[in-house]
Amino acid sequence: MGNHVDSGHRARPALALVVLAASVCFSSQCQPETCRSEDPSCDPLSSLLVARSLQCSYRTSWNRIGTTEGNPDGLVGITFSTVIEDSDGVLYAAGEASDGADLAVVMRSDNGGAFWTTEWTHRPTVNTVAITSLLKAPDGSLIAVGTHNPDGTNSEVFLARKPSGGSFSVVSSYERQDGNVSRPLNAGMSPGGTVYAVGNAAVPADISGMLLSSGGDYTSLSPRTLFADAPNSVVFSALSAESDAQIILGGFVDLGASQDFMVGFSNSDGSYTSLVRDTMPCCVGDPELHDPAGIYRLSNGNIILGLSPGGALPDLRPAVIEVQPDGQYFRTDVIAEPGAATMLKIHGTSQVVSQFLPAGATGTAQVSIRREGQTDFTVSFPANTDGLILNDSADESIRLLETHMMPNGDLLLPVPVHNTLVASEPTWIYRLSCRQ
Repeated sequence: MGNHVDSGHRARPALALVVLAASVCFSSQCQPETCRSEDPSCDPLSSLLVARSLQCSYRTSWNRIGTTEGNPDGLVGITFSTVIEDSDGVLYAAGEASDGADLAVVMRSDNGGAFWTTEWTHRPTVNTVAITSLLKAPDGSLIAVGTHNPDGTNSEVFLARKPSGGSFSVVSSYERQDGNVSRPLNAGMSPGGTVYAVGNAAVPADISGMLLSSGGDYTSLSPRTLFADAPNSVVFSALSAESDAQIILGGFVDLGASQDFMVGFSNSDGSYTSLVRDTMPCCVGDPELHDPAGIYRLSNGNIILGLSPGGALPDLRPAVIEVQPDGQYFRTDVIAEPGAATMLKIHGTSQVVSQFLPAGATGTAQVSIRREGQTDFTVSFPANTDGLILNDSADESIRLLETHMMPNGDLLLPVPVHNTLVASEPTWIYRLSCRQ
């Protein structure tokens, strides 16, 4: 493939990223980068990013502000995929939980995250069900995107809506073919209010990367792009809906003996245009641990995404890949120790990488931040904070470990807790102030 510059292998043992002139490639050739996102002479962030004007420093310490323990419905095994703040200051969080069987859940907190009650649960059958994304529409309604198995045949995508002053109900769903799995891994909303969901969808002939769209009153959910690479399975796991004309996609192709990551575009006519596709070292355990996680276009025209290359645990690294408009790319490692990037976010003027690190029976959480004008990622939420071990009993709980920005710039980090710490496996909520 010959288009990768790797700045991720470091001689020094520090956690911080060090930019070296020498580089090693995933593939056979390297090209010099023209403008690095961490270079103060380059503006790495789009002017359209939310809360840029806040200029958050994120130099304070994380504080545990709440827990889902003691919720009135006695839900256990709670994992949140999304937290948002409504216009009235109420926090809504969505994901999955159990009351003896799996259910999708939206919970709410009226006191800043300290105490949580159930807003809505969804369990059409006894099969696995979860919410992967929670979004706020321009009309003030809340949109939940998730997966369920309503007839016991296969998983499919559902979209639920809560209008202002109303309650949640499922308003649309999608399955590519009955008896074959269709599932969402992430969702986003364009400035015009169209919901886009990414994942994959199967028929006997192929497993395609999937981009679904839903607009208007959200009562329809249909494929905009299905990208196949049969006989290989494809998944889209990251998207940036900066406009309805072109959606940026990050994905993964399972070749069996090797794995490719890819970045491309879903065009308004549904076609897919590839920007880069290249083989990466993979996989450690579940291949989903390596899915592209978070994708953004920078104001210099480059695209960044979170990725976790590594074919064995000692070589697994949380990394940020930056792709130039010509398809050339380079990799920078967030830390020098084994781990995976569960999500890359741009909050204000900072790049924030949530990470899974091996520890204990399942693993622990860590968050690192690269602030505007800095070359290094600095550990902000250290591994093993409060002795945290992640709850991996809920589906995809490790992959969904990520930060969420509130309207005032503060960050929230929900962490699913293992039963060795708390028997009921709650989620603990941590908060990082925008600035002191």
